[in-house]
Amino acid sequence: MLSYLEMDEGAVVPLHDHPHEQGGILLEGRGETDDRRRGAGV
Repeated sequence: MLSYLEMDEGAVVPLHDHPHEQGGILLEGRGETDDRRRGAGV
């Protein structure tokens, strides 16, 4: 399955899990997971 998401600046995704492995690619902007900050292409 492939999904495309657009999120507003400052959006928060609640802690959740999936029954199978998940992956993602950040195309633009910055994101933060736990204590890790990421930027597009990093």
